[in-house]
Amino acid sequence: MVRWSTKEETWEPLDIIAVDDPVTCAKHAKENDLLEIPGWKRFKRLASHEKKFTRMLRQAHASKKKNATKYVFGVKTPRNYQEALAFDKANGNTFWVDATKKEMDQIKAYNTFKDTGKGARVPSGYQQVHVHLIHANKFDMRRKARLVLLGQLTPPSNAKACSGIVSLEGVRTVLFLAELNELQLCAADVAQAYLEVNIREKLAIVGGPEFGELSGRTLILIKALCGARTSGNRFAEKLADDLLNLGFFQRQHDPAFGVETTMNICALG
Repeated sequence: MVRWSTKEETWEPLDIIAVDDPVTCAKHAKENDLLEIPGWKRFKRLASHEKKFTRMLRQAHASKKKNATKYVFGVKTPRNYQEALAFDKANGNTFWVDATKKEMDQIKAYNTFKDTGKGARVPSGYQQVHVHLIHANKFDMRRKARLVLLGQLTPPSNAKACSGIVSLEGVRTVLFLAELNELQLCAADVAQAYLEVNIREKLAIVGGPEFGELSGRTLILIKALCGARTSGNRFAEKLADDLLNLGFFQRQHDPAFGVETTMNICALG
């Protein structure tokens, strides 16, 4: 019995599935004590080598994730800029290219980078990092592109990296008080939130083809680009300060993770 990604379940010949995905079959056989049953014994040797089996399992899952076709709300979604160009060409439109241009125009408008020149060396004390585009299709069929820095490849910072989030209990308390006092609830979204603040880390990149006229140029990161280790906390600090200056106050019931915690600022009272 095979459960597919569509949640559909069908019976399939084990011989076919074993050839297509032996690692997952071996994992299933080991977890369900099937290795001594005829038909499943073929996986016994694979499952017995614990370290090798674990490594192969991780490689198999990583390969599936890397090479799998990505769909969002039924729309085939690119995994990189090259696929975005290819998809637009195949579809006869410019949806993904337009989304990428919009993102890169906003990045430029915020003066996110300092251009040091084409082919210039990364300044002393700065680490060269990589960025890539993440694409998504919104529920209203808008295409979205987001430039993201691979912050996991940068060394941990001594500065505080995380920003707290409101607890589920806190959300329910606010909803209850709003309903009890007949208050109107409002929600808002800050576009390009992280670009409102400067980054703490010393990082630099080399612009790729999606950067247009900045392609191939060494760029020093000025703004807290999405993906940097401390970007969330930097924006949390700014938003908390702004809310406090507007007369909001921090709830004592859910102080959470520190003075900088943004989501624990509440206007009730």
